[in-house]
Amino acid sequence: MKHFNYFKTGFMALFVLFALNSCRNPKLDKDGKKQQLDSTETADAGLSDAQIASIAVTANKVDISYAEIAEEKAQDEQVKDFAQTMAKDHQTVIDKAMSLAQKLDVTPEDNNITRKLLDMEKDIKEKLNGLSDGEFDKAYINNEVTYHKMAIDMVENKLIPDCQNKELKDLLESVLPLFKGHLNHAAELKKALEE
Repeated sequence: MKHFNYFKTGFMALFVLFALNSCRNPKLDKDGKKQQLDSTETADAGLSDAQIASIAVTANKVDISYAEIAEEKAQDEQVKDFAQTMAKDHQTVIDKAMSLAQKLDVTPEDNNITRKLLDMEKDIKEKLNGLSDGEFDKAYINNEVTYHKMAIDMVENKLIPDCQNKELKDLLESVLPLFKGHLNHAAELKKALEE
């Protein structure tokens, strides 16, 4: 059985990693090891609210795309249930973010972080889709632990501090407990799958 080190990490989240030099990018090199993100790509003066809205929507869409694969490929019923929860909960966050953007007349603005999220999604989906049934469940859950740790870190340390609009900041703060709950659930499943 193969080892999937590229899904494992000693730290971890959703709006993901790229704006902080300390965050790790789960994009993999040819050997399956995580690559570090070049700090020149992420060291910006700050994100606009339109860019934050785009990151929020994109990051949630990315996790939904992983959940859709898991709903089809997962063998463990608890993993399938987790994937369904991820799809539902992250769609709810997208709906709230889009509703707020519409209310504030803000058009989400594509940016370097959203592009990196989409690049990462492509790589991870390719790897997940290439796994056999016996390998998939652990790899998916390991990725979910990693992704949610990154998302929490990004929301707490980049998106909320850069956010100017109070309603958008309130929305970001309100989703943190949800993401932390997802992380805890994923960590419990990871432990159970390793036993």
